[in-house]
Amino acid sequence: VKILQMTNLNLRLVQTISVNFSISSLCWSPSKHDRFAIVGGDSKIDIWDVRASKPTMKIESIGHFLHANWSPCGKYIAAGNSKDVLVVLDAEKGEQVAKVKCLNQINELAWSINSDHLLISRQNSDHGGGIFVVNFVAKEGTMREMFEVAGHAAEATFLKIDNKFENLVV
Repeated sequence: VKILQMTNLNLRLVQTISVNFSISSLCWSPSKHDRFAIVGGDSKIDIWDVRASKPTMKIESIGHFLHANWSPCGKYIAAGNSKDVLVVLDAEKGEQVAKVKCLNQINELAWSINSDHLLISRQNSDHGGGIFVVNFVAKEGTMREMFEVAGHAAEATFLKIDNKFENLVV
């Protein structure tokens, strides 16, 4: 992983860090601009500071993670693994907060603006791909699937929400 500093489109290499697993996803903390998390083949979520030569925290979890996303409030990281499990982790305490088994592989996920819902793109065995909305209650440590919106005839492999949290593309 190469960490570069960008100033007026000029790039300067800050450092190169090495990991001994394949990286599936990287996400930046929305509240601390110098922190990011990576997930991949080692069944952990590694939280890094851009100035550090090793992770500042390694959160043990389950399975090979395919995608991760930091909540807008900056406290949680949600990640989906290859065993169709969605976990939410407390990025400050390094603990798993909630876990739910999904019916299909989680391809990508995004948080609602107030960090209380997750939108998940995944395949649905009945009718192609869709967006599944999951309610996350932090103080109870629970998640429950609320509803699905059909995406299209093929598997839904991505989703993106705009910066104002008004539009979603799948």
